[in-house]
This record gives sequence, structure tokens and C-alpha cells, in this order.
Amino acid sequence: MTKRLLTFAFFLSFVNAATAQVRLDEAKEKIKERQSERPARSSRPDRSGESRDASDQSQQRSAQSYSSLQDNFFLRIIGHVTYGAFIGYYRLEEHLNHPLSRYPFCTATEGNHIAERPGNQTRRARIDVTDRFLVSNTTVGNQLSVRLRPTPYFFFEGSYTHISELFGSILDGSNGDKDRRTRFSLFNATLCYDRIRTESFNLGWLIGWRHLGEGLDADALVTGLQMEVFMGEGISLTAAYKGGFVYGLGVNESDAHLRFHFGRFAGSIGLERIVISDYKKNMAAFGLSLYL
Repeated sequence: MTKRLLTFAFFLSFVNAATAQVRLDEAKEKIKERQSERPARSSRPDRSGESRDASDQSQQRSAQSYSSLQDNFFLRIIGHVTYGAFIGYYRLEEHLNHPLSRYPFCTATEGNHIAERPGNQTRRARIDVTDRFLVSNTTVGNQLSVRLRPTPYFFFEGSYTHISELFGSILDGSNGDKDRRTRFSLFNATLCYDRIRTESFNLGWLIGWRHLGEGLDADALVTGLQMEVFMGEGISLTAAYKGGFVYGLGVNESDAHLRFHFGRFAGSIGLERIVISDYKKNMAAFGLSLYL
């Protein structure tokens, strides 16, 4: 276990050494430019009227073709495969029926889900609260996330990330126009589903809504993956990716954390990476979690 911790610490120090080549305010201005261009693009004259009749006929033929394919054998196969990949078949996969634990490592080796039902070790519902302090060479921030687990099968997560990029006299004592800081906030509200729910590992997908604040006021779809590996001795490794686009520009979050569990509490150390168009920032993260 000590070797794993040293490997993770080395990885963290190596990755966190990378710095953003583009400042946060430049990335925000790029999003604002795309935001202002959108009405102009939509106001362009519509020249599709000349081919509207041909387009309508094509759409009718496409609709008829689609209707005839609904009962197609191959479409049914694709439907079964898609359902199996994203949801799973509860009658065939025993791990999908594992109940929710009271908290991770409530038994010696089991994490969020447990294989058996040892009485008071299970919960019908649970709330996980995590707060992290984020820091890098020019950036500080905070991330608060709340997971509402009404059932063992899916959960809702709300997360709020706020970062401030510091430069100018705040860092080096200089004066002038650069004596300021740039702020950025990101709110996610997602539906999450753990496709794999074993005693020592869970992996799933998420989908939901994203809002960018601090003067941007933009909304977008967010999708991603999240996982947690329970390695024993009260230690787990979590990782997540939340991706999306705002006016055609990528806005992504990814993280990896080592968690140290102490009953209903946990401490963590890890890495948070935020990408906003050309802006890329790696930050060390130190967090505390509470399981209710």
C-alpha cells in the first residue's frame, strides 16, 4: 500500500507541474465572443426556400423508410446491446442487485455496495457530501459536491466549482492594469448511474445540465464517467470526467483522488484538471467527505 501511495504522489507532483498557456480571462472572453456571434449567425437570410419542395419529398421518403425499419431484426439487436451496455440485465448480473452500504468500508473490504445483507450494514438511501480546496501556482478555488442516493441503482449529484486566477501585484508586488484577479464558476446537476456495482469497484455514467457563471451565464449539456476502486485498508481511488461544449468550445473537468476513510468521514488528496477552450489548469485538491 505504501508503494501505491508513493506512486500516486509522484504522479500528482509530475502532472501538477504543467501550467496553463492561456489565462482564464482570455478563455472567458473567447466564450463571450462566441456568445455574441450566435444571434448574428441566426439572423442570416434563409435561402432554403428554393429547394423546400425537394426537401419535403426527401423527408417523407426518409420517414417511410424509418417506419419500415422499426421492426427490423437488426434494430432490435442494437436496442438490446445498447440497453445491456448502459443499464444492464438485473436477472443475469448479480452485482447489479448489491445493496447500498451505510458508508464506504463499513465492513473491512467493501465499499459503496456490499455483496450480502448483514442487517444494519445496508442503507436504503444515503447522502455523500464532499468539499475540496483547490490550489496551483496562480490559482485557488473550492469545489463542493453533494450526492443524493435515494436508491442503490442511481443517484443525483450537484457540484459547484469556483476558481480565482491571481496575477499582477497580488503575486509579485507590481502595479498597473494587471493588478486584478479573474474568477470562474461552474455548476453541474447530473443524473448518475453505476453500471458496475461490486464490493470493491463501481463504474458508471452521468448526464445532466451545466451552468457557467461569473458573467458568462451560459448553459450546456454535460456527460461523463465516474468510478471508485476500494483497495482495502480504508483507502480508495476515485476518478471522474465531465465533458461538454459551450458555443462549440470545450469545457471539461477531470479528477483523480486518493481517499482515506475513517468511519463516516474521509479525507482526500488528488488532482483536479479544468479545460476551458484553450485554457488548461491542473490543481492539487485537498478534501473532506461526510456520509449521512
